Amino acid sequence: MLDGIPKYLGSLCSLETLYFDENSVVVKFLDFLDNLSGCTSLALKELDASNSQFTGISEKLWELSGLELLDVSFNNLTVPSTYHLSSLSYVKAIDLLSCKIVPHFPKWIQTLKNLVVLDLSNTGISNTIPLKFWDMWASPLTYLNLSSNNISGKVSDLSSYFADESIIIYLSSNSFNGPILNVPSTLFILNPSRNKFS
Repeated sequence: MLDGIPKYLGSLCSLETLYFDENSVVVKFLDFLDNLSGCTSLALKELDASNSQFTGISEKLWELSGLELLDVSFNNLTVPSTYHLSSLSYVKAIDLLSCKIVPHFPKWIQTLKNLVVLDLSNTGISNTIPLKFWDMWASPLTYLNLSSNNISGKVSDLSSYFADESIIIYLSSNSFNGPILNVPSTLFILNPSRNKFS
C-alpha cells in the first residue's frame, strides 16, 4: 500500500537494488523517479517495480544510466515505440510484460547492446518485426518473449543470436510466417504455437 518512496532514497549513493513490486496504490511513475533523481540514479543497478499501479511514463527513466535490470511488468504504463533508451547502455534485462508499446515494434531495442533478457509479451505490438531486429545483438540473448502480440514477419536464423547456454524463446500468438530456419543447439524451450509458420 505504498504511495511512492521518500525523497531521501535519492541520496543513497550506494543503493544498487530496489524492489517496489506488488504495491496496490496508484503511483505516478514520474513522481517515483523524481524521488530517485539524486546520486541513487547513478548507483541503481536493479529496479523491480512489477505488479504495481504505476501510471504514465517519464524520460527520467533514462537518468538511471547504470541500470542492468528493469522490471515494470504488469503496470499501466504506455511506452511509445519511438522512445530512446540508448542511455540505458548497461541494461541486461528488460521486462515490459503487459505494459503497452505503441504503435509499432520499438526502435529503441536496437540501441541496447548488452541485452540478454527481453520480455515484450502482451504489449499490443501489431506491426512487422524488422529483419535487423534479429541481427542487432552484440551480446547473445538467453531469454526472448514476444508472445501474445500481433507481430508479423519472418524469423531469422536463430542459431546465430543466442548464448551458449539454456535458451528460452516464446513466439506464440502472433502472425509470424515462413519457416523457422534454424535454432540454437542449446535450446531449452521454444514455443512457436498460434502463428503462420510453414
